[in-house]
Amino acid sequence: MFVLLTAVRRAHPLHACLIVAGLGVSCASVHEPQLAPDEVLGALDQRVEGPARIFDALDLAGLDVLALPRPTSEECAEPRSAGYWRACALAWNPSVRAARRELERALAAAHLAGQPEGIESRIESMDLSDIERESKVSVTFDLLGLLGLGPAQVAREAARVDVLRAHSRLESAVWSSIFEVERARVRLAASRKRQADLTTLLGQVIGQTARFEVLERRGRLSEADVASVGAAAHEVEHEISSEKVREAGLRAELARVSGLAFEHAAFDEVDSEVLEEPAADPGPRSAREVLEQDPALRELTLEFAQAEMRVRAVAASAWPTLRAGPQFTFMPSELLVGGMLDLSVPWPGTVEKQMRVARAEREAARERVEDALNLALARVASLREILSEQRLLAQEHAPELDEAEELNWQAVNARLRYGRATAMEWTLSARARKAPLVGLVDAREAAEIAALDLAQACGIATTPKEVAP
Repeated sequence: MFVLLTAVRRAHPLHACLIVAGLGVSCASVHEPQLAPDEVLGALDQRVEGPARIFDALDLAGLDVLALPRPTSEECAEPRSAGYWRACALAWNPSVRAARRELERALAAAHLAGQPEGIESRIESMDLSDIERESKVSVTFDLLGLLGLGPAQVAREAARVDVLRAHSRLESAVWSSIFEVERARVRLAASRKRQADLTTLLGQVIGQTARFEVLERRGRLSEADVASVGAAAHEVEHEISSEKVREAGLRAELARVSGLAFEHAAFDEVDSEVLEEPAADPGPRSAREVLEQDPALRELTLEFAQAEMRVRAVAASAWPTLRAGPQFTFMPSELLVGGMLDLSVPWPGTVEKQMRVARAEREAARERVEDALNLALARVASLREILSEQRLLAQEHAPELDEAEELNWQAVNARLRYGRATAMEWTLSARARKAPLVGLVDAREAAEIAALDLAQACGIATTPKEVAP
């Protein structure tokens, strides 16, 4: 309520009370609740049981937006399944949680959009001891707002677009979290697979230690040979230690995108089976399909819709502000009842200048959609070629190199048993065996990551069982 007091010599007690009451309401303090540490710790403790605990209690964010299938109760109870980690991301991924709250805020704000402006009261008071003086009280209402016309209508439509935009942000957050958690699983599984293969190789290398110790005691190994044999085992151990360090970082990344605690037992279930779940290769996608199915592009499209609404809001600002209501005139001898009309129009030229700005912003939003689509199409084309080469490497070149080096390694060990291989030959073979062993896992990891990148760029949610959006 807006209260104006003009030409006052001595305010009437009633008017003074109204002013004090209005100031008291506007200056009322808002209680700010304190966040207790126990509340935060208790919320984290609820994640210990994994997504199975929240399956029936929580409407997992984003499922309706993307039409993704709801993870089954069996998947939520099985950390080896992709659905388990997807459910964790939908429930606890920080970006998804923030986008879900933003959608709630937009929905709440939409209920307030387009409401009429506040009721205004105007009081003009003179000294009543003078019979020539008088007091006037007027109350006005926003007529256009009550009728839902002009700025009120545009505000409601703008709020609707804001809700759509919030939905789009949630969709993008869910979409990104799904692929983030899958990439994190693949990388963690690949790291553990490398450790397992290197540990097997280390066992084979150490297994020959006794033979070389015998040769050393018999004086058949030089000091250089002894050092080379020992270095071979240390090199493999060094690779294993480096991979363990990398595993810790990858586990932390999976904990971040999934929302589970770093110490959660579910991380122990991520193993090499993840690398044996090849994602489906999306077929050719047209420009229209990419524009309609890529959540990031749909979000940019809604940015354009918001820019269009700003143009319409500027156009609506050209409407006059119209307020009307009763007016009461208090005189010493009588009370007069009349009406009051308050009309205001924008300053000439202001709307036109604002319209030029809004139209320029709208054109910039359209160009962003155009440029993003062009970039997305180029990314899809490049990722398709990358995936083709990565799969060729993972399915043909890397396995052949690994098999050839494995045969050579076995042959060197066989000759060593019959005394036909030198320590230097064996050492060089041990070192050579390490690279293709790790390279095979690297190739499989890269192929899986490339398949996920392509699926995300195409707007197709793929898991070991393809899911149509």
